[in-house]
Amino acid sequence: MDNSPDDGTPGPSADPDATPYVWGPDPRLRWILLTCTVAAVLWGVLDSNPENRLVAVVLATVCAVVGMLLVRMRVRLRAGAEGIVVTGPLHSRRIAWAEIDMISTPRRGRFGRHAPWLELEIRMDADVSGAAGDPGGTGGAAGASSGPGSAPPDRPDTELMTFGAFDLGTDPAKVGRALLRLRRG
Repeated sequence: MDNSPDDGTPGPSADPDATPYVWGPDPRLRWILLTCTVAAVLWGVLDSNPENRLVAVVLATVCAVVGMLLVRMRVRLRAGAEGIVVTGPLHSRRIAWAEIDMISTPRRGRFGRHAPWLELEIRMDADVSGAAGDPGGTGGAAGASSGPGSAPPDRPDTELMTFGAFDLGTDPAKVGRALLRLRRG
């Protein structure tokens, strides 16, 4: 669901009250999975071979579950003036711009092909304001403080979230540029 023009600038969503910048998987995938589910059910009903019926039931179940997950995550990433909202299969998470340390779009090789990925490095501290002159916002060395709100030594100070073209429905580099422009304000 890419609402952005060809230049990579996200466009407004259909709902005027909604956040104007949204990205998600291609909506055609849901229809393809619905068609596969219906075809598998028909195959299971019309075929008399028990092994084929079992395969049809498994195929229909997998297609239905994946289709429902895609319906849940029809908007995977939503950005606004306050920050971003990332939607997963079970919950949504709001992340303020102050909590995002880095937005990058490196090209990574996977399965024999190189493609850009959107990477968001999120600070895990309770205090996201950071100390003056401390760009990491840790107030000193990582794990040096043991007061309330500090991360345990075995817990990382940052979290890396990655999004591919499938997650966003468009080129991750375009989304990264749009997020950087929106973050600057």
